[in-house]
Parts: sequence; structure tokens; C-alpha cells
Amino acid sequence: MLRSKMESGEAVYTFFEVVIVGGGIAGLSAADMLYKNGITNFTILEARSRLGGRMYSEEIEEGKFIDYGAQYIHGGVPANSIYNLAVSNGLLGDELITESIENLKYFYTTEGKIIDGYHLKKAYELFEPIEEEISYFFYTNTETIPTEYNNIEVAFEEGVTNAIAHLKASNESENYFIEDVELALRTMRFAMEVPNGDKNSQVGLTTIGAYVTLPDERDIILPQGTQSIINTFGDQITSRVQMKTAVNKIEWNDNEVTTTTCDGEIIKSKHIIVTLPLGVLKKDSVQFVPPLDDRKKSAIENLGQGRVAKIILVFDQPFWFPGEGYMVFAWTDQELAAGIETGDWTTAIPLMTEVHGIRNALTTFIVGDFAHVVEKLTDEEIIEGASKVLRKFTQDLLIPTPIAVKRHNWLSDPYTMGTWMSPTPKTNYTDVLALQMPMPSVENPRVLLAGEHTHAKYSSTMHGARSTGIDQANKIIQFMKSNN
Repeated sequence: MLRSKMESGEAVYTFFEVVIVGGGIAGLSAADMLYKNGITNFTILEARSRLGGRMYSEEIEEGKFIDYGAQYIHGGVPANSIYNLAVSNGLLGDELITESIENLKYFYTTEGKIIDGYHLKKAYELFEPIEEEISYFFYTNTETIPTEYNNIEVAFEEGVTNAIAHLKASNESENYFIEDVELALRTMRFAMEVPNGDKNSQVGLTTIGAYVTLPDERDIILPQGTQSIINTFGDQITSRVQMKTAVNKIEWNDNEVTTTTCDGEIIKSKHIIVTLPLGVLKKDSVQFVPPLDDRKKSAIENLGQGRVAKIILVFDQPFWFPGEGYMVFAWTDQELAAGIETGDWTTAIPLMTEVHGIRNALTTFIVGDFAHVVEKLTDEEIIEGASKVLRKFTQDLLIPTPIAVKRHNWLSDPYTMGTWMSPTPKTNYTDVLALQMPMPSVENPRVLLAGEHTHAKYSSTMHGARSTGIDQANKIIQFMKSNN
């Protein structure tokens, strides 16, 4: 590290070979790759007073962890770099703990009825081919899809309509209460909305194209929270972090980069890896001089920043037996429409799930416009609304009131401005490719972007974010080797 000084002795700037903006998994992984390749003159600028970004856990009691943000390793296979990191550091315990849609066995109606397992099984059978067809369109980016299929909701609605029509016309129709099967089937839209980060009507159908689902589709839980992954980075990395150091300007040319912090510190470097979340890039809170190229600007506009409010409700004592805290609330389409019209955010509560290792807590997710509404509510208002939904659907007025709410307002957090990347009807596969391209060129990588939103195959995942940090660091490493 070098410091340049004016004649008066006042420091003008600090110099590093590489500056990394952001101490989330992408930035830390980039730093780790640089270090392992002998590049030690780097710094990480982190705006918060903690590392991890959207991998944010808290130990609320001894040995009991909650995740405010990311919580699953998507796929327990060697192709998943986060899974490998967890295994090599012994973070998964003796037996994998997984979540699955199959845990959701209790679908409640507003009359307090539980849709019986026979009808629910049929709904799942009908849902699977609908989801597979949507996934086919989503992953292949085919040009043969009708133009009206510009979002998932259109395709989902047609799939449900056709599935129910075929069931009614079949010989087995008399074996079912068709209304129960249809209600359960329509309710299953949440299984796409929560992972995709927005309402189905806002998510593009023919967008990412090359997105890859790993062969093992299990969602694996880290017993000590995702923060345990962040804690694997040793002092050789964390000692190079400058906490509470937000950036507001990045000036670059063919030879160097000048980074200015919000406190006025000036840092010069040969290269910079910027891991700012998509929501922050959309807000233009960091000025690039010269600006990002037009293709990157277009990509940032076309990609959607996810809108999901994750809420953890803590009760004095659990009112549910183990395994029965996975509750889905089967709102009718009429009730959902009325909720939108009246602004009743509680109609956006699709389900509640148990929290591993914490018997007295339930998690729910609010997706879309109402996620913004929820972030502005007080804990007391959330507790009141969630209690109303629980009692309404179970018809049990004795269900206790939660004693606390645990959450982080990601949508209004100035260092995230949203959750994970959500593709819109305008998104194209080439958008993500454009974000991966260094500036001014691949041959001269001075400014590089990283983060889950810059990975075409694994966007919105922890392993996608980690991979982009490693990939962008490798471009700098190769450049330095070829120019030595």
C-alpha cells in the first residue's frame, strides 16, 4: 500500500493494485482468489459495519440462528461452490438438513378447512407439468413462444385452466371436489413467485435462457446460518477490509482507477471489482466516470431487482407440532383481487414455514408491491396482521400472538435496494453477459462488475455470486501474468 502526499504533508490518496467494492460473498471470494494467486496489495471497501451483504445471520439464542436474507444452498453437488465451501469447513453437520415443497402439506382455506391430502396430491400432480413447461420456456429462450406469454402469470393461468378443464372432462373427475383441487393448484403460484423474487406478472418468461438448475435441486440449510460461510474467510482477507466505507465515485481510464469514498478518501488502483447489488446500480448512487457503457446501462434497466420481504415471527411457545408449522394460505382469486383494491397487505401472506432449530418461530414472505408496504409497517402492525391471518385460516381464535418480529428491510436498505435479481419481460440473456464484460475491454480489465445479478447461469444464488467474484478476479490475475 502506498500513500501519495502533497508538499504540505496532507495525504492525497492511497494506492492498491486492486480495489474491491463490497464485502459480500462475491467481493470476499474475489479477494480470496487474488490472495491465493499472490496478489496481496488489495483492499475491500464495505459500507456496512459487518461483512456478508445479503448473507446476514443472527444467533438469537445460544446455538439458534436465523437468516435475515439468503438461507439456502441450492443444490448439494460439487458444481455448487458454496456447497463445496460448506463441506470443506464442516458447516453442514453429520446429516444434510433440507427444505422441500413436499413439506407443505397443510393448505388452509379462509373457512378454516384443510384441503385433504388426496386433493392436494392431485394438485401437485397437475402443478408439476405446468411448472416444467414454464421452466422450459424460461430456460431455453425459445423464439417460438406466443408473444402473449411475456410473463409467467399468463402461462401459469393458461396451464391451470387447461389442467382443470382436462380433469373435469376425465373419467376420474367424479372422484374429486374439483374446486379444492383448483384452489390448491392456483395457490401454488407462490412456489415460483418467492424464488423468482416478484409476482409472476412481473417476471419475464423468455428471459435468462441459459439459467441452469443444478442436478441436485435440494435446498440445504446451514445450521449456523449463512454467516458461517462468511466466517470461513480468514484474517488474510478480513484484515484488508475497510468497514463503514461507502463509495460515491469511480473514475477510470485505460491505466488506472480512482475511487472516492463518501468520506472524501481517495484511493487509486490498477483495477477495481464492483460488487454493488443491482438495486444500488439502478439508483445511480455511485457515479462512474466515464459512465458505464450503453449496453451495461440497458442491462441494468432491463433486469429487475427482487421485491421480497422476509418476516420471522417469534412466539413465546409454539402452537404447532413439529412438521405442522408449514402452512399455506389458499386465498381465492377474488380475495387476492379485493386485497389489492383495498390495500390489505395481509392477503399477500402466502404461507408460513418452520425455522430450523427454533421451535417457536415461523417465517413468511411477502412478494411484490406489498413488500414495500410491509417494510414501512411497525412490528406491532405486522404482528397484528399475521395473527389475523393465522386465526382466520385456522379458525382458531386461541392462537397466541407473536411476541417479536425479526426482519431486515432489504428494499429500503441503501446498500441493497432490493433482494435478489428478478428477470422482467424486458430481460434478455445478453443483458447478463454485458454486465460480465470488463471495461474498457477484456484485454484491459480495469473496471469489472460482480455479484449474483452478473451470473447468467446461477443468478439470484449464493454460488452464482461467489462464482462471479472468482471469475472477475481471474481476469485480473491473467492480465497481470501476461503483462509481467
